[in-house]
Amino acid sequence: MERDDTPILGQIVVKVYGRRWYILALYSFICCWQCALWNTWSPIAQTMKAAFGWSNGVIALLANWGCITYLILILPVGWLMKWSMRVSVLMCVGLMLLGSAMRCLPIVLDISDYMFLILAHVSAFLIGIAEIVTMSAAPAISAIWFPVQERTTATGIAQVANILGNSVSFFVDVELVQDLGNVTSNVTNEEKQEMRQDVMTLMWVMAIPSAVLALLVLVYFPSSPQYPPSRSSGEERLGFSEGVMKLLKNWNAWLIALIISIPAGTIGAWLSLLVEILPSFCFDDEDCLTQEWVSWLAIVTNLASCGCALIITYFTDVFRGRIRGTVLILFAVGTVVFTFLTLVTMEIFVFSSMSTTKTAIYILLVVGTTLSTGVIPLCTELAVEICYPTAEVVVGGWLSVWINFISMIYYCILDIPDIGVDWLNFTLPLSMVVSLILMFFVNPEYKRSRVDEVGDAILGTLIQNQVEDDDSLLFNDVKLRLQSDE
Repeated sequence: MERDDTPILGQIVVKVYGRRWYILALYSFICCWQCALWNTWSPIAQTMKAAFGWSNGVIALLANWGCITYLILILPVGWLMKWSMRVSVLMCVGLMLLGSAMRCLPIVLDISDYMFLILAHVSAFLIGIAEIVTMSAAPAISAIWFPVQERTTATGIAQVANILGNSVSFFVDVELVQDLGNVTSNVTNEEKQEMRQDVMTLMWVMAIPSAVLALLVLVYFPSSPQYPPSRSSGEERLGFSEGVMKLLKNWNAWLIALIISIPAGTIGAWLSLLVEILPSFCFDDEDCLTQEWVSWLAIVTNLASCGCALIITYFTDVFRGRIRGTVLILFAVGTVVFTFLTLVTMEIFVFSSMSTTKTAIYILLVVGTTLSTGVIPLCTELAVEICYPTAEVVVGGWLSVWINFISMIYYCILDIPDIGVDWLNFTLPLSMVVSLILMFFVNPEYKRSRVDEVGDAILGTLIQNQVEDDDSLLFNDVKLRLQSDE
C-alpha cells in the first residue's frame, strides 16, 4: 500500500504501524543472507584450493565482485530505490535466488571445474548487485516505517544483520564442509571427491533460504505505509539527482563518508579473509590455527559484536543528540584494542601457550569488532541528519559506495603476486586512528530531528488515538522551514 500524503481538513495523520517490525525483520534477514552468499568462499578457502585448485587471487576476486558491482551500478539502483522500495527489494531477492541457484548447476549437469568457476564469478556479480539494496536501504526503511525515538535502533538492526551474515556463512560452511587444517597439498583423490561433494551440498543448502525470502517479499513488502511515522518522514525529500549534487557539495558528507568507510571497509576485508590470515599464525612453528577454529572465531566475533552494537544504538536513541561524542569514544578505545591485536598476530607480543594466545585473540577481536560495528549505524544516522533533506536512500548509498571502494582497494592489492596477507594486520589500528582524527572536524547538525522537535513546539500537545493496533498521531499541517548554515 502506497503512502497517501493528502491533508485531511488541513491535517496530516501520522501513524506508527505494528507491522513495521515485520518489515524490518524481513529486510534484516535479506541483508543477513545476502552477506552470507557474498562470503561463501572465504570461510572454505583452504578447501577450495585443495579440491578445485583455486588461488588466493581467485577467492579475493570473488569477494571483490560485490565492491565492483556496487561502484558501477549504485546510481541506477539508487534511483530505483528512490522510486520504489518494493521493486528494489524484489530485484534484490530475485538476484540472490538466481545467483545462488546458478551455483547448483554442477549438481544436475556435468560441468567442468573451469565452467564452475565461471558460474561462481557470474553468481558473485549478481549477488553483488543485490548488495546495493542491502547496504543502502537501511536508513530509508527506518525513516519510512519508524518514529524518531526508534530510528537509530532500526537502522542498527538492519546494518548489524548484514554484518551478521559473515557469521552465518562461517557457521554453515564449518558444518557442511570438512576442515583441512593447513593442508592444501598431498590430498588424495578420494579426499578431493569428498570435499567437492561437501561444496555441492553447501551450494543447494544456501539456495533454499534465497527462495523463501523471495517468496515472502513477493507476498508482502510495500514501499511505505499509508501514513508516515513522524513529522520529518512526511516531509518531501530532494530528488535523486538534486540530492546527489547536494552531497557532493557538503564537506561534512565527505568527512562522514571517509570516517565510516575507512574502518568499515578495512575490517570487512580483514574479516572476510580471516581464514587466510590467521592460519599462518603458529606457536613454536608447530601448533597452528586451523580453518575450523578460525571459522568459529569469526562466528563468535560477529555474534558478540552485533549484539553489543545493537545495545549501543539503543542507548543512542535514548540519549539522542550525542552521536558524535559516542563515536569518538568508540574510535579511541578501538584504536587501543586493535593495536594490541596487531602486536599479538604479528608475534611481537608472545604468550606462554597456544591456549593463552587463542584467548587473547578472541577477546581483542571481539571487543575491537564490537566497537567498529557500533560506529556504522551511528555514523549513518549522523550523516542522514547532516544531509537532510537529501533522501535517506541516497545518503545510505553514498556511504556504502565509499565502504565498497575501500574494500575493493584491499582486494585489488591482494591480487599482487606474493603480496601475502600479513600487512592487513597493520591496517586495523591505522583505520581507527584516521577516522578518530577526522571525526573532530565534523560539525554535527541534527537537521532532520529539528523538524520533529520544532514541529512539536509549534503544534503543542500531540493528540494520540488508538487505531486498531496502531498508535496514531494527528498534526495540523504546518510547513516547517530549516535554514541551512552551509
